[in-house]
Amino acid sequence: MKFLIIPILATVLLMTSCGSKNNFALFSGEIKSTDITELYLISGIDTLVFDVIDGKFSDTVRNLNAYYYVRLGNIEATLFFEAGDEVEMTFNSNSSLEGLNFSGKGSEKNNFLVFKSKEISDESIDFAALFGKAENDFKQSVDLIFDGIRKEFERANLTSNFKKTEAKSIDYLYYNMLRAYPSYHPYVTNNPDFVLSENFFPKAYTDLDMNNSKDYDMYREYAELVSANEMDKFYKSIEKNYPNLDGSDLKFLDDIKIERLKNKMVEQAAFFLSTANKDMEGFYEKLIASSTDESYKSELSTRYNQLKKLLPGMASANFRYEDVNGDFYTLHDLKGKFVYIDVWATWCGPCKQEIPALKELQKDLSNENIVFVSISVDQLKDKETWKRMVQNEELAGIQLFADNSFRSFFIKEYAIESIPRFILIDKKGLIVNADAPRPSGVGTKLYLQGILKEKGV
Repeated sequence: MKFLIIPILATVLLMTSCGSKNNFALFSGEIKSTDITELYLISGIDTLVFDVIDGKFSDTVRNLNAYYYVRLGNIEATLFFEAGDEVEMTFNSNSSLEGLNFSGKGSEKNNFLVFKSKEISDESIDFAALFGKAENDFKQSVDLIFDGIRKEFERANLTSNFKKTEAKSIDYLYYNMLRAYPSYHPYVTNNPDFVLSENFFPKAYTDLDMNNSKDYDMYREYAELVSANEMDKFYKSIEKNYPNLDGSDLKFLDDIKIERLKNKMVEQAAFFLSTANKDMEGFYEKLIASSTDESYKSELSTRYNQLKKLLPGMASANFRYEDVNGDFYTLHDLKGKFVYIDVWATWCGPCKQEIPALKELQKDLSNENIVFVSISVDQLKDKETWKRMVQNEELAGIQLFADNSFRSFFIKEYAIESIPRFILIDKKGLIVNADAPRPSGVGTKLYLQGILKEKGV
């Protein structure tokens, strides 16, 4: 680890001194891949960095009795260290957990954690089939999976300390599987009218303390569980009020006692900070008041001040981008017409889903004083892919390619972080709506026609 400067001789002396093993664990191993030069072990509260030299590493872990997560190629593994452990890891660069193994003192618990990960991996479970099952069949299948995990848990030679800790981890993982069912079942069965039975969740789950700071730091499964629970509360609120959210839609934050969780939820909710919100200021002020992360609050304030420049009636930023024929267009060239802008990319699935509706919208409004502009934020290396798609899909309107993807001036000025994004600008170059309705939205055509009529076009 880069921050440890104890010389090798001193480390050896510490390891052989009486009582020294109470303070740390030794973690070493070999990674049979030349492209890994650093190994990151991430826990709920810190990150350790191991230098990997010629595929080998060795150092100490002093934050004990904690879960660590390490990414190796395309897989992620969970580790746990106790005082006196001398764990050696080997990884043969396979793209599955089969290539990972532990030996030495303390290896039993880490090999069990590998087993547990295998049992709930895509390689072992057809999740679409699992979540497509009816409630009782689903619960029976999940119980069968976890019966196997618990049997191996009891069979393995594990320390009493780890068994006590890991038992809760298994329970939290089980609850997470159950929690996901109400969301994924309607999706995989294409049944949006699905209603969950009142007794679906066990009492142990419904009685669970959702404000346990210690478990939030210790267990990723618990952190995921409570985070999802809080976001469910928020989404239920915004379903009714979006986009006009206010402080009342953030009342759920007042009940969160875990500071890190609360700050995380503020960041999640801030995604919905939008110029389409009539009370953007009130929503922003509640976000700021709810966070204790000064660094993030500064970022949020910067974003809010940028969004204020995008309110209706403000002058729009200009662009100068190239079309498929190599000609350049600017927003100023389009003055005298309303401009409906689609910011998209060829790799963006939701963007491509809007194409049929966008074509229909262009056709329906072909006689109106409005021009349709699509701006691709593809990387420069994908410019030819963009050109082919424009031609093959017969995309109409003005098709432009941003000069620097998401870092392009116009994109940054509109604080665009996700796509698709739609923008409406009036014939004077003033912003009508910096977060306009999507073409597929119910009433988008009527909305545009109403704006055109209102402005006397």
